[in-house]
Amino acid sequence: MRHILLPTAEKLAIRREYYIRLLTVGCFLFSVAILIGIVSMLPIYINARIKEKDSLNKISSLKDESKASGLLAIEKELKVDSTLFTFLDKISNKVHASSIIEEMVEARGNVTILSFDYATVSASSVSVIIQGKAPTRESLLAFKGRLESLAKNASVELPVSQLAERSNIQFSLRFIRPLP
Repeated sequence: MRHILLPTAEKLAIRREYYIRLLTVGCFLFSVAILIGIVSMLPIYINARIKEKDSLNKISSLKDESKASGLLAIEKELKVDSTLFTFLDKISNKVHASSIIEEMVEARGNVTILSFDYATVSASSVSVIIQGKAPTRESLLAFKGRLESLAKNASVELPVSQLAERSNIQFSLRFIRPLP
């Protein structure tokens, strides 16, 4: 069947026309397949849109219910309380002068404290000058040791001249306490 009696130029023209028709039919089938795919996705798209609208309606109704039941006001109060607690927490972490003086009074033992002079040396330490009366030299040295043990890296400056007496010692010492 390969013997066609047409001239060569016409055979080539018919073959070219055949390939063009074949390409046209292929493109048509491809476009029909895409159209069928789009049409088959349409119900899924419609279903998704309906579910989205339902979800948005539920969210808006929950917001309306929360406004009606007062939950929104409670949430605002909780936010305000939270900020107050964080502020109070920052304040409570600081060491106050009263707590430092209270620690020193508790550590005094049998030493009589007559006065305090509280001063902030730097952002990381405070200085307290304590004047008082100690019954003996040993009680004054014990008081000095108790003050040094109140805080890590605390130091007590006690002049040696005040240790010259044996009893009823009038003293003035400087307590330097680092802040946490």
